[in-house]
Amino acid sequence: MGLDVNGKARAAHQRGTLSDRPFRGDVDGSEKEYFFNYFGGSDRLYVFEAPIDLMSFLTLNKHSYWQQHNFLALGGLSDRALIRFLKEHPNIKHIVFCFDNDANAKKKDGTPDVNHGQIMAKRYLVEYKRKSREKKNLTLS
Repeated sequence: MGLDVNGKARAAHQRGTLSDRPFRGDVDGSEKEYFFNYFGGSDRLYVFEAPIDLMSFLTLNKHSYWQQHNFLALGGLSDRALIRFLKEHPNIKHIVFCFDNDANAKKKDGTPDVNHGQIMAKRYLVEYKRKSREKKNLTLS
């Protein structure tokens, strides 16, 4: 669930795992700017495509100090939630893009597709490096 700074629910994602009819998507009325996030207070922000990616990362990296860092799932590859998060949390100095690496991606018809996550990670690295030079306050990886 995505909460605003006052703790009000503003976005939610749903995923069904029934083998005969799996589904996933945003709950009607969700605001992408407030997607799934956690603010721990440090100056480091880990950014993911989907909530399941973020939760998987935390499960695989069970450090006792994870709660001090910040985590954001974009609900896709748009940076609307990232823009809002950075405005609300100006203490962020380091962004880590943790996007999918679908090197063998396929379209629904089985033909090869591009690696969208890595293309956007590279694009955001360039874009946010430019923004950090203007503000002189961000490092990226």
